[in-house]
Amino acid sequence: MRAAVALGDEETVRAANQQAADRREHVVHDHDDLDALGGLFTYAPEKQLYYTVEAETLLGHGGAQLAEQAEQAVQGFSDPSAPNWAFGDLAGARCDLALIRLFGGDLDGAAAAVRPVLDLPDTATTASSCRRYASGTR
Repeated sequence: MRAAVALGDEETVRAANQQAADRREHVVHDHDDLDALGGLFTYAPEKQLYYTVEAETLLGHGGAQLAEQAEQAVQGFSDPSAPNWAFGDLAGARCDLALIRLFGGDLDGAAAAVRPVLDLPDTATTASSCRRYASGTR
C-alpha cells in the first residue's frame, strides 16, 4: 500500500484498505492458544486504523471523519500498558492527526497533536522521522 500512496494511486489505496476491513470482519473471533502468542503475526485493529489514516493523510486528505479516525488511532496507542501499544505507532498517529488538523486550518490543534512527538529527544528516531514527515522532506 505504501507504494500506491507514493504513486498517488488513491484507487489502489482505498481498495487495499477496504479489503483489509472486509477481511477483519470475516476473522473468527474465537481465540485459541496461538492467538495468545501475539508478535509479528498479530495485526491489531489499532494498527490497521493507524495505517488506514496514514494512507489517506499522505494522499493529502483531511476532513472531520478522517480526523475522528486519527483521534481513535492516537487513543488506541496511548496506553503504554496495553498489549498492542507501540511507541513508533503512537508518534506516527500523532503526526497524522497533526497533518489532518493542518489541512483543516486548525493550527492550535495541530500543535497540540504533534507537541509530544517534537518534545522527544533527538536520539528518538521516530521524533526525527516525524519532523521530516511534518516538514515534507525526506
